[in-house]
Amino acid sequence: MKRRENEKNQAVNQFWNGVKLKSIKEIRTKVAYFIKKEQKKVFLLFSVYFVPLFTIGLIGFPYVDDVDRQINGYTGFGTTYSRWGSEVASWIIQGGRHQVDLGIFMYGLSSLILTVSSLILVYCLNNRKLTWSSILVSSFLGLNPWFMECLLFRFDNPYMSLSILFSVLPFLFYERIKMFIPISVIAIFLMCNFYQSSSGIYIMIVIAFVFKSLVLNAKILVVFIKTLASAGSYILGLILFYLQLKLLPGAFVSDDNLFLASAAKIYSSINTNLDSYLDMYLSKSPTSWMLLIGMLFLSFIVVVLTLPNNNLLTKVFALMMYFLTGIPLSAGVFIVFDSPLLTVTPRYGYGLSVFCVITALLLLNLSRTRMMTFYSNKIALILFFYFFSFPFVTATSLDAQKTSFEHQSTLLATDLNSFVTPDRKIVQMNKLFRNAPLRLNNMKKYPLIDNLVPNNSALTWTNTLWFKSFSNLDIEIQPVDFNQINTQELEIQKQSSLYNIYTTEEEIFVEMTY
Repeated sequence: MKRRENEKNQAVNQFWNGVKLKSIKEIRTKVAYFIKKEQKKVFLLFSVYFVPLFTIGLIGFPYVDDVDRQINGYTGFGTTYSRWGSEVASWIIQGGRHQVDLGIFMYGLSSLILTVSSLILVYCLNNRKLTWSSILVSSFLGLNPWFMECLLFRFDNPYMSLSILFSVLPFLFYERIKMFIPISVIAIFLMCNFYQSSSGIYIMIVIAFVFKSLVLNAKILVVFIKTLASAGSYILGLILFYLQLKLLPGAFVSDDNLFLASAAKIYSSINTNLDSYLDMYLSKSPTSWMLLIGMLFLSFIVVVLTLPNNNLLTKVFALMMYFLTGIPLSAGVFIVFDSPLLTVTPRYGYGLSVFCVITALLLLNLSRTRMMTFYSNKIALILFFYFFSFPFVTATSLDAQKTSFEHQSTLLATDLNSFVTPDRKIVQMNKLFRNAPLRLNNMKKYPLIDNLVPNNSALTWTNTLWFKSFSNLDIEIQPVDFNQINTQELEIQKQSSLYNIYTTEEEIFVEMTY
Protein backbone atom coordinates (compact mmCIF):
# COMPACT_ATOMS: atom_id res chain seq x y z
CA MET A 1 0.00 0.00 0.00
CA LYS A 2 2.80 2.38 0.94
CA ARG A 3 4.69 1.55 -2.26
CA ARG A 4 1.57 2.24 -4.30
CA GLU A 5 1.10 5.58 -2.54
CA ASN A 6 4.72 6.51 -3.27
CA GLU A 7 4.21 5.68 -6.93
CA LYS A 8 1.16 7.95 -7.03
CA ASN A 9 3.08 10.78 -5.39
CA GLN A 10 5.91 10.34 -7.88
CA ALA A 11 3.47 10.47 -10.78
CA VAL A 12 1.94 13.65 -9.38
CA ASN A 13 5.34 15.30 -8.99
CA GLN A 14 6.32 14.34 -12.52
CA PHE A 15 3.13 15.86 -13.86
CA TRP A 16 3.67 19.18 -12.12
CA ASN A 17 7.35 19.24 -13.08
CA GLY A 18 6.23 19.48 -16.71
CA VAL A 19 7.86 16.28 -17.95
CA LYS A 20 7.35 15.15 -21.54
CA LEU A 21 4.14 13.19 -21.75
CA LYS A 22 3.86 10.36 -24.23
CA SER A 23 0.13 10.09 -24.63
CA ILE A 24 -3.23 11.55 -23.74
CA LYS A 25 -3.82 8.46 -21.61
CA GLU A 26 -0.71 9.22 -19.55
CA ILE A 27 -1.84 12.82 -19.03
CA ARG A 28 -5.24 11.62 -17.89
CA THR A 29 -3.66 9.12 -15.49
CA LYS A 30 -1.37 11.67 -13.88
CA VAL A 31 -4.14 14.24 -13.49
CA ALA A 32 -6.37 11.56 -11.96
CA TYR A 33 -3.66 10.69 -9.42
CA PHE A 34 -3.31 14.30 -8.39
CA ILE A 35 -7.05 14.92 -8.07
CA LYS A 36 -7.52 11.71 -6.09
CA LYS A 37 -4.73 12.58 -3.69
CA GLU A 38 -5.94 16.13 -3.06
CA GLN A 39 -9.65 15.67 -3.76
CA LYS A 40 -10.84 16.96 -0.38
CA LYS A 41 -8.87 20.19 -0.69
CA VAL A 42 -9.91 20.60 -4.32
CA PHE A 43 -13.56 20.10 -3.40
CA LEU A 44 -13.28 22.61 -0.55
CA LEU A 45 -11.73 25.21 -2.83
CA PHE A 46 -14.38 24.70 -5.52
CA SER A 47 -17.12 24.98 -2.86
CA VAL A 48 -15.62 28.20 -1.50
CA TYR A 49 -15.86 29.67 -4.99
CA PHE A 50 -19.16 28.19 -6.06
CA VAL A 51 -21.34 28.93 -3.00
CA PRO A 52 -21.05 32.77 -3.15
CA LEU A 53 -21.14 32.80 -6.96
CA PHE A 54 -24.20 30.55 -6.95
CA THR A 55 -25.85 33.00 -4.53
CA ILE A 56 -25.07 35.94 -6.80
CA GLY A 57 -26.22 34.06 -9.88
CA LEU A 58 -29.59 33.18 -8.39
CA ILE A 59 -30.41 36.85 -7.86
CA GLY A 60 -30.41 37.42 -11.61
CA PHE A 61 -29.20 41.02 -11.44
CA PRO A 62 -28.52 42.32 -15.00
CA TYR A 63 -25.17 43.94 -14.30
CA VAL A 64 -24.34 47.00 -16.41
CA ASP A 65 -24.30 45.94 -20.10
CA ASP A 66 -25.86 42.56 -19.23
CA VAL A 67 -29.16 44.35 -19.82
CA ASP A 68 -28.34 44.97 -23.47
CA ARG A 69 -27.07 41.43 -23.97
CA GLN A 70 -30.22 39.97 -22.41
CA ILE A 71 -32.38 42.00 -24.82
CA ASN A 72 -30.32 42.04 -28.01
CA GLY A 73 -28.00 39.06 -27.58
CA TYR A 74 -24.88 40.83 -28.84
CA THR A 75 -21.31 40.15 -27.68
CA GLY A 76 -19.16 43.20 -28.38
CA PHE A 77 -16.12 41.95 -26.44
CA GLY A 78 -13.85 42.02 -29.48
CA THR A 79 -15.20 44.90 -31.54
CA THR A 80 -15.43 47.20 -28.53
CA TYR A 81 -12.55 46.29 -26.20
CA SER A 82 -10.29 44.15 -28.44
CA ARG A 83 -10.95 41.19 -26.14
CA TRP A 84 -11.07 38.69 -28.97
CA GLY A 85 -10.38 35.78 -26.64
CA SER A 86 -13.60 36.57 -24.79
CA GLU A 87 -15.39 37.04 -28.11
CA VAL A 88 -14.39 33.66 -29.54
CA ALA A 89 -14.89 31.90 -26.19
CA SER A 90 -18.44 33.29 -26.02
CA TRP A 91 -19.16 31.88 -29.48
CA ILE A 92 -17.94 28.46 -28.33
CA ILE A 93 -19.86 28.48 -25.04
CA GLN A 94 -23.05 29.80 -26.64
CA GLY A 95 -22.79 27.67 -29.77
CA GLY A 96 -22.98 30.75 -31.97
CA ARG A 97 -22.64 34.52 -31.97
CA HIS A 98 -26.06 35.24 -30.49
CA GLN A 99 -25.86 35.47 -26.69
CA VAL A 100 -28.46 34.18 -24.23
CA ASP A 101 -28.44 34.27 -20.43
CA LEU A 102 -27.09 30.88 -19.33
CA GLY A 103 -27.78 31.61 -15.67
CA ILE A 104 -25.93 29.57 -13.05
CA PHE A 105 -23.91 27.69 -15.68
CA MET A 106 -21.60 30.66 -16.20
CA TYR A 107 -20.95 30.97 -12.47
CA GLY A 108 -20.16 27.27 -12.23
CA LEU A 109 -17.72 27.69 -15.10
CA SER A 110 -16.04 30.62 -13.36
CA SER A 111 -15.82 28.62 -10.14
CA LEU A 112 -14.02 25.83 -11.99
CA ILE A 113 -11.62 28.21 -13.75
CA LEU A 114 -10.77 30.07 -10.54
CA THR A 115 -10.35 26.80 -8.64
CA VAL A 116 -7.73 25.65 -11.16
CA SER A 117 -6.05 29.07 -11.03
CA SER A 118 -5.83 29.00 -7.23
CA LEU A 119 -4.50 25.44 -7.23
CA ILE A 120 -1.73 26.42 -9.63
CA LEU A 121 -0.82 29.51 -7.59
CA VAL A 122 -0.65 27.56 -4.32
CA TYR A 123 1.27 24.71 -5.87
CA CYS A 124 3.87 27.01 -7.39
CA LEU A 125 4.38 29.28 -4.38
CA ASN A 126 4.03 26.67 -1.65
CA ASN A 127 6.72 24.19 -2.73
CA ARG A 128 4.27 21.99 -4.65
CA LYS A 129 2.17 21.38 -1.56
CA LEU A 130 -1.50 22.06 -0.89
CA THR A 131 -2.39 22.85 2.71
CA TRP A 132 -5.78 23.69 4.15
CA SER A 133 -4.71 27.22 5.09
CA SER A 134 -3.14 27.95 1.72
CA ILE A 135 -6.24 26.66 -0.07
CA LEU A 136 -8.51 29.00 1.88
CA VAL A 137 -6.26 32.02 1.37
CA SER A 138 -5.88 31.30 -2.34
CA SER A 139 -9.64 31.60 -2.85
CA PHE A 140 -9.24 35.38 -2.71
CA LEU A 141 -7.38 35.23 -5.98
CA GLY A 142 -10.90 35.33 -7.43
CA LEU A 143 -13.09 36.33 -4.49
CA ASN A 144 -11.19 39.46 -3.48
CA PRO A 145 -13.50 42.51 -3.22
CA TRP A 146 -11.99 44.27 -6.24
CA PHE A 147 -12.27 41.33 -8.63
CA MET A 148 -15.80 40.73 -7.34
CA GLU A 149 -17.15 43.21 -9.88
CA CYS A 150 -15.90 41.01 -12.73
CA LEU A 151 -17.88 38.10 -11.32
CA LEU A 152 -21.10 40.13 -11.25
CA PHE A 153 -21.33 40.19 -15.06
CA ARG A 154 -23.66 37.36 -16.03
CA PHE A 155 -22.34 37.01 -19.58
CA ASP A 156 -18.68 37.85 -19.06
CA ASN A 157 -17.46 36.44 -15.74
CA PRO A 158 -15.86 33.19 -17.04
CA TYR A 159 -13.84 35.06 -19.67
CA MET A 160 -12.50 37.55 -17.13
CA SER A 161 -11.64 34.59 -14.90
CA LEU A 162 -9.68 33.02 -17.76
CA SER A 163 -7.40 36.07 -17.78
CA ILE A 164 -6.30 35.07 -14.27
CA LEU A 165 -5.78 31.45 -15.31
CA PHE A 166 -3.55 32.46 -18.22
CA SER A 167 -1.54 34.70 -15.88
CA VAL A 168 -0.67 31.86 -13.49
CA LEU A 169 -0.51 28.90 -15.90
CA PRO A 170 3.07 29.46 -17.20
CA PHE A 171 4.56 29.00 -13.73
CA LEU A 172 3.84 25.28 -13.82
CA PHE A 173 6.81 25.23 -16.21
CA TYR A 174 8.99 27.77 -14.37
CA GLU A 175 11.76 25.20 -13.80
CA ARG A 176 11.90 24.35 -17.52
CA ILE A 177 12.94 27.56 -19.25
CA LYS A 178 12.63 26.16 -22.78
CA MET A 179 8.95 25.44 -22.14
CA PHE A 180 8.34 28.39 -19.84
CA ILE A 181 9.27 31.07 -22.39
CA PRO A 182 6.93 30.12 -25.28
CA ILE A 183 4.10 29.22 -22.91
CA SER A 184 4.50 32.59 -21.16
CA VAL A 185 4.43 34.51 -24.44
CA ILE A 186 1.24 32.77 -25.54
CA ALA A 187 -0.34 33.07 -22.08
CA ILE A 188 0.31 36.83 -21.83
CA PHE A 189 -1.11 37.32 -25.32
CA LEU A 190 -4.23 35.36 -24.33
CA MET A 191 -4.53 37.20 -21.01
CA CYS A 192 -4.68 40.50 -22.89
CA ASN A 193 -7.35 39.04 -25.15
CA PHE A 194 -9.53 38.04 -22.22
CA TYR A 195 -9.08 40.93 -19.77
CA GLN A 196 -6.19 43.38 -19.65
CA SER A 197 -6.75 44.26 -15.98
CA SER A 198 -4.96 41.01 -15.08
CA SER A 199 -1.73 42.28 -16.62
CA GLY A 200 -0.06 42.71 -13.23
CA ILE A 201 -0.55 39.15 -11.93
CA TYR A 202 2.22 37.52 -13.97
CA ILE A 203 4.66 40.25 -12.90
CA MET A 204 3.78 39.80 -9.21
CA ILE A 205 4.38 36.05 -9.33
CA VAL A 206 7.79 36.62 -10.92
CA ILE A 207 8.61 39.09 -8.14
CA ALA A 208 7.46 36.52 -5.58
CA PHE A 209 9.79 33.88 -7.07
CA VAL A 210 12.71 36.31 -7.10
CA PHE A 211 11.98 37.26 -3.50
CA LYS A 212 11.88 33.63 -2.36
CA SER A 213 15.12 32.92 -4.16
CA LEU A 214 16.89 35.82 -2.46
CA VAL A 215 15.79 35.02 1.09
CA LEU A 216 16.43 31.29 0.64
CA ASN A 217 19.96 31.70 -0.76
CA ALA A 218 19.30 30.56 -4.33
CA LYS A 219 21.98 31.03 -6.98
CA ILE A 220 21.89 34.62 -8.21
CA LEU A 221 22.77 33.68 -11.79
CA VAL A 222 19.82 31.28 -12.00
CA VAL A 223 17.51 33.93 -10.53
CA PHE A 224 18.77 36.48 -13.06
CA ILE A 225 18.27 34.15 -16.04
CA LYS A 226 14.72 33.25 -14.99
CA THR A 227 13.83 36.89 -14.34
CA LEU A 228 15.22 37.92 -17.72
CA ALA A 229 13.30 35.11 -19.42
CA SER A 230 10.09 36.15 -17.64
CA ALA A 231 10.49 39.82 -18.55
CA GLY A 232 11.29 39.01 -22.17
CA SER A 233 8.32 36.66 -22.45
CA TYR A 234 5.99 39.25 -20.94
CA ILE A 235 7.14 41.95 -23.34
CA LEU A 236 6.86 39.64 -26.35
CA GLY A 237 3.30 38.75 -25.32
CA LEU A 238 2.40 42.45 -25.14
CA ILE A 239 4.01 43.08 -28.53
CA LEU A 240 1.89 40.32 -30.06
CA PHE A 241 -1.21 41.95 -28.58
CA TYR A 242 -0.15 45.33 -29.96
CA LEU A 243 0.24 43.82 -33.43
CA GLN A 244 -3.23 42.33 -33.07
CA LEU A 245 -4.60 45.78 -32.25
CA LYS A 246 -3.29 46.98 -35.61
CA LEU A 247 -5.13 44.19 -37.39
CA LEU A 248 -8.27 44.06 -35.23
CA PRO A 249 -8.73 47.40 -33.47
CA GLY A 250 -11.56 47.88 -31.00
CA ALA A 251 -13.82 50.89 -30.62
CA PHE A 252 -12.27 51.84 -27.26
CA VAL A 253 -8.93 49.98 -27.43
CA SER A 254 -6.75 50.13 -30.54
CA ASP A 255 -3.14 50.80 -31.57
CA ASP A 256 -4.06 54.49 -31.89
CA ASN A 257 -5.83 54.59 -28.53
CA LEU A 258 -3.68 52.74 -25.99
CA PHE A 259 -4.08 55.33 -23.20
CA LEU A 260 -0.32 55.12 -22.56
CA ALA A 261 1.55 58.14 -21.19
CA SER A 262 4.12 59.81 -23.41
CA ALA A 263 7.82 59.40 -22.59
CA ALA A 264 7.93 62.95 -21.22
CA LYS A 265 5.01 62.34 -18.87
CA ILE A 266 5.61 58.74 -17.84
CA TYR A 267 7.21 59.53 -14.46
CA SER A 268 4.45 61.93 -13.39
CA SER A 269 1.80 59.55 -14.72
CA ILE A 270 3.22 56.67 -12.67
CA ASN A 271 3.14 58.83 -9.53
CA THR A 272 -0.41 60.00 -10.23
CA ASN A 273 -1.64 56.49 -10.98
CA LEU A 274 0.05 55.02 -7.91
CA ASP A 275 -1.38 57.72 -5.62
CA SER A 276 -4.86 57.20 -7.04
CA TYR A 277 -4.47 53.41 -6.85
CA LEU A 278 -3.54 53.41 -3.17
CA ASP A 279 -6.08 56.10 -2.32
CA MET A 280 -8.85 54.00 -3.87
CA TYR A 281 -7.99 51.09 -1.58
CA LEU A 282 -7.69 53.29 1.49
CA SER A 283 -10.93 55.17 0.88
CA LYS A 284 -13.02 52.16 -0.16
CA SER A 285 -11.85 49.67 2.48
CA PRO A 286 -13.40 49.43 5.96
CA THR A 287 -11.08 49.82 8.92
CA SER A 288 -11.22 46.09 9.65
CA TRP A 289 -9.80 45.26 6.20
CA MET A 290 -6.95 47.74 6.59
CA LEU A 291 -6.08 46.32 10.01
CA LEU A 292 -6.06 42.79 8.62
CA ILE A 293 -3.82 43.74 5.69
CA GLY A 294 -1.53 45.67 8.03
CA MET A 295 -1.32 42.62 10.28
CA LEU A 296 -0.56 40.44 7.24
CA PHE A 297 2.28 42.67 6.03
CA LEU A 298 3.76 43.04 9.53
CA SER A 299 3.66 39.28 10.11
CA PHE A 300 5.26 38.71 6.72
CA ILE A 301 8.12 41.08 7.53
CA VAL A 302 8.71 39.45 10.93
CA VAL A 303 8.73 35.93 9.45
CA VAL A 304 11.21 36.91 6.73
CA LEU A 305 13.55 38.75 9.10
CA THR A 306 13.61 35.78 11.49
CA LEU A 307 14.49 33.21 8.82
CA PRO A 308 17.58 31.33 10.00
CA ASN A 309 19.41 31.40 6.67
CA ASN A 310 20.92 34.39 4.85
CA ASN A 311 22.16 37.63 6.39
CA LEU A 312 19.94 40.42 7.65
CA LEU A 313 21.01 42.91 4.97
CA THR A 314 19.97 40.55 2.17
CA LYS A 315 16.58 39.96 3.77
CA VAL A 316 15.98 43.69 4.23
CA PHE A 317 16.95 44.30 0.60
CA ALA A 318 14.64 41.50 -0.55
CA LEU A 319 11.73 42.94 1.46
CA MET A 320 12.27 46.42 0.05
CA MET A 321 12.45 45.02 -3.48
CA TYR A 322 9.30 42.98 -2.93
CA PHE A 323 7.13 45.85 -1.69
CA LEU A 324 8.59 48.68 -3.79
CA THR A 325 8.18 46.75 -7.03
CA GLY A 326 5.24 44.48 -6.19
CA ILE A 327 2.79 47.18 -5.12
CA PRO A 328 3.09 49.54 -8.13
CA LEU A 329 3.56 46.75 -10.69
CA SER A 330 0.49 44.94 -9.38
CA ALA A 331 -1.43 47.49 -11.46
CA GLY A 332 0.11 46.01 -14.60
CA VAL A 333 0.17 48.16 -17.71
CA PHE A 334 -2.36 50.54 -16.15
CA ILE A 335 0.42 52.06 -14.03
CA VAL A 336 1.82 53.81 -17.14
CA PHE A 337 -1.50 55.09 -18.48
CA ASP A 338 -1.82 58.82 -19.06
CA SER A 339 -4.81 59.06 -16.70
CA PRO A 340 -5.72 57.14 -13.51
CA LEU A 341 -7.96 54.52 -15.10
CA LEU A 342 -7.48 52.45 -11.94
CA THR A 343 -9.93 54.71 -10.09
CA VAL A 344 -12.73 54.46 -12.66
CA THR A 345 -14.08 51.16 -11.39
CA PRO A 346 -12.87 48.42 -8.99
CA ARG A 347 -12.44 45.85 -11.77
CA TYR A 348 -9.54 47.88 -13.18
CA GLY A 349 -7.56 47.73 -9.94
CA TYR A 350 -7.74 44.26 -8.40
CA GLY A 351 -4.00 43.68 -8.82
CA LEU A 352 -3.18 44.96 -5.34
CA SER A 353 -5.64 42.48 -3.83
CA VAL A 354 -3.85 39.67 -5.67
CA PHE A 355 -0.56 41.02 -4.28
CA CYS A 356 -2.01 40.55 -0.78
CA VAL A 357 -3.01 36.96 -1.64
CA ILE A 358 0.51 36.20 -2.88
CA THR A 359 1.97 37.75 0.29
CA ALA A 360 -0.28 35.57 2.46
CA LEU A 361 0.82 32.44 0.58
CA LEU A 362 4.48 33.41 0.99
CA LEU A 363 3.87 33.97 4.70
CA LEU A 364 2.53 30.43 5.05
CA ASN A 365 5.35 28.98 2.98
CA LEU A 366 8.23 30.77 4.72
CA SER A 367 7.10 30.12 8.30
CA ARG A 368 9.75 27.75 9.65
CA THR A 369 9.25 27.40 13.40
CA ARG A 370 6.25 25.72 14.99
CA MET A 371 5.19 28.98 16.63
CA MET A 372 5.44 30.94 13.36
CA THR A 373 3.56 28.24 11.47
CA PHE A 374 0.79 28.25 14.07
CA TYR A 375 0.60 32.05 13.99
CA SER A 376 0.61 32.20 10.16
CA ASN A 377 -2.19 29.67 9.93
CA LYS A 378 -4.27 31.73 12.34
CA ILE A 379 -3.65 34.86 10.27
CA ALA A 380 -4.82 32.96 7.18
CA LEU A 381 -8.01 31.80 8.89
CA ILE A 382 -8.80 35.29 10.19
CA LEU A 383 -8.30 36.77 6.72
CA PHE A 384 -10.57 34.13 5.24
CA PHE A 385 -13.27 34.61 7.88
CA TYR A 386 -13.57 38.38 7.46
CA PHE A 387 -13.19 38.58 3.69
CA PHE A 388 -15.33 35.58 2.76
CA SER A 389 -18.49 37.31 4.00
CA PHE A 390 -18.14 40.21 1.55
CA PRO A 391 -19.46 38.38 -1.57
CA PHE A 392 -22.65 37.64 0.38
CA VAL A 393 -22.94 41.30 1.43
CA THR A 394 -22.63 42.18 -2.25
CA ALA A 395 -25.30 39.61 -3.12
CA THR A 396 -27.82 40.95 -0.58
CA SER A 397 -27.17 44.51 -1.81
CA LEU A 398 -27.80 43.48 -5.42
CA ASP A 399 -30.96 41.63 -4.46
CA ALA A 400 -32.37 44.58 -2.52
CA GLN A 401 -31.45 47.02 -5.29
CA LYS A 402 -33.04 44.85 -7.97
CA THR A 403 -36.26 44.43 -5.99
CA SER A 404 -36.42 48.16 -5.30
CA PHE A 405 -35.79 49.05 -8.96
CA GLU A 406 -38.47 46.69 -10.25
CA HIS A 407 -41.06 47.83 -7.70
CA GLN A 408 -40.54 51.52 -8.48
CA SER A 409 -40.48 50.74 -12.21
CA THR A 410 -43.92 49.17 -11.89
CA LEU A 411 -45.31 52.27 -10.16
CA LEU A 412 -43.84 54.72 -12.66
CA ALA A 413 -44.72 52.63 -15.72
CA THR A 414 -48.34 52.37 -14.57
CA ASP A 415 -48.59 56.15 -14.25
CA LEU A 416 -46.71 56.91 -17.48
CA ASN A 417 -48.77 54.52 -19.56
CA SER A 418 -51.70 56.94 -19.69
CA PHE A 419 -49.58 59.78 -21.09
CA VAL A 420 -47.38 57.99 -23.63
CA THR A 421 -48.73 58.30 -27.17
CA PRO A 422 -47.25 57.77 -30.65
CA ASP A 423 -46.60 61.54 -30.77
CA ARG A 424 -45.36 61.84 -27.18
CA LYS A 425 -42.55 59.39 -26.47
CA ILE A 426 -39.84 61.63 -25.03
CA VAL A 427 -39.63 61.48 -21.23
CA GLN A 428 -37.49 64.11 -19.51
CA MET A 429 -36.28 63.06 -16.04
CA ASN A 430 -33.97 64.55 -13.42
CA LYS A 431 -33.05 61.12 -12.02
CA LEU A 432 -34.42 57.63 -11.67
CA PHE A 433 -35.34 55.70 -8.53
CA ARG A 434 -34.51 55.59 -4.85
CA ASN A 435 -31.72 53.29 -3.77
CA ALA A 436 -32.62 50.38 -1.51
CA PRO A 437 -32.18 51.16 2.22
CA LEU A 438 -30.21 47.91 2.61
CA ARG A 439 -27.66 49.08 0.02
CA LEU A 440 -27.30 52.40 1.80
CA ASN A 441 -26.78 50.65 5.12
CA ASN A 442 -24.19 48.24 3.69
CA MET A 443 -22.30 51.19 2.22
CA LYS A 444 -21.75 52.60 5.70
CA LYS A 445 -19.55 49.63 6.57
CA TYR A 446 -18.31 48.73 3.09
CA PRO A 447 -17.84 51.89 0.96
CA LEU A 448 -16.90 49.68 -1.99
CA ILE A 449 -20.57 48.67 -2.29
CA ASP A 450 -21.19 52.12 -3.78
CA ASN A 451 -18.96 51.13 -6.71
CA LEU A 452 -20.05 47.51 -7.04
CA VAL A 453 -23.84 47.85 -6.79
CA PRO A 454 -25.23 50.21 -9.46
CA ASN A 455 -26.98 53.38 -8.33
CA ASN A 456 -30.72 53.16 -9.06
CA SER A 457 -31.06 56.93 -9.33
CA ALA A 458 -28.43 57.37 -12.06
CA LEU A 459 -29.74 58.04 -15.56
CA THR A 460 -27.23 55.72 -17.18
CA TRP A 461 -28.01 54.04 -20.49
CA THR A 462 -28.10 50.68 -18.69
CA ASN A 463 -30.63 51.84 -16.09
CA THR A 464 -32.89 53.50 -18.65
CA LEU A 465 -32.73 50.44 -20.91
CA TRP A 466 -33.55 48.21 -17.93
CA PHE A 467 -36.58 50.36 -17.10
CA LYS A 468 -37.82 50.36 -20.69
CA SER A 469 -37.44 46.58 -20.99
CA PHE A 470 -39.23 46.05 -17.69
CA SER A 471 -42.06 48.52 -18.41
CA ASN A 472 -42.48 47.65 -22.12
CA LEU A 473 -42.99 51.36 -22.83
CA ASP A 474 -41.80 52.67 -26.18
CA ILE A 475 -40.16 55.83 -24.84
CA GLU A 476 -36.90 57.76 -25.02
CA ILE A 477 -35.60 58.92 -21.64
CA GLN A 478 -33.52 62.10 -21.56
CA PRO A 479 -31.86 63.83 -18.58
CA VAL A 480 -33.07 67.28 -17.59
CA ASP A 481 -32.27 69.82 -14.87
CA PHE A 482 -35.55 71.01 -13.33
CA ASN A 483 -33.80 74.12 -12.07
CA GLN A 484 -33.83 75.21 -15.70
CA ILE A 485 -37.50 74.29 -16.22
CA ASN A 486 -40.47 76.48 -15.36
CA THR A 487 -42.97 73.87 -14.21
CA GLN A 488 -45.70 76.53 -14.10
CA GLU A 489 -45.76 76.40 -17.88
CA LEU A 490 -46.31 72.63 -17.84
CA GLU A 491 -49.52 70.76 -17.31
CA ILE A 492 -49.40 68.81 -14.05
CA GLN A 493 -50.78 65.29 -14.49
CA LYS A 494 -49.85 63.53 -11.26
CA GLN A 495 -48.33 64.37 -7.89
CA SER A 496 -47.04 61.85 -5.37
CA SER A 497 -44.47 61.51 -2.61
CA LEU A 498 -42.03 60.01 -5.14
CA TYR A 499 -42.47 62.10 -8.28
CA ASN A 500 -44.49 64.67 -10.20
CA ILE A 501 -45.51 64.09 -13.82
CA TYR A 502 -45.95 67.02 -16.21
CA THR A 503 -46.77 67.00 -19.91
CA THR A 504 -46.71 69.11 -23.02
CA GLU A 505 -48.08 68.13 -26.40
CA GLU A 506 -44.78 66.48 -27.36
CA GLU A 507 -42.99 65.59 -24.12
CA ILE A 508 -43.45 64.12 -20.66
CA PHE A 509 -41.55 65.48 -17.67
CA VAL A 510 -40.94 63.34 -14.57
CA GLU A 511 -39.57 65.19 -11.57
CA MET A 512 -38.32 62.83 -8.89
CA THR A 513 -38.98 64.60 -5.59
CA TYR A 514 -37.38 62.24 -3.05
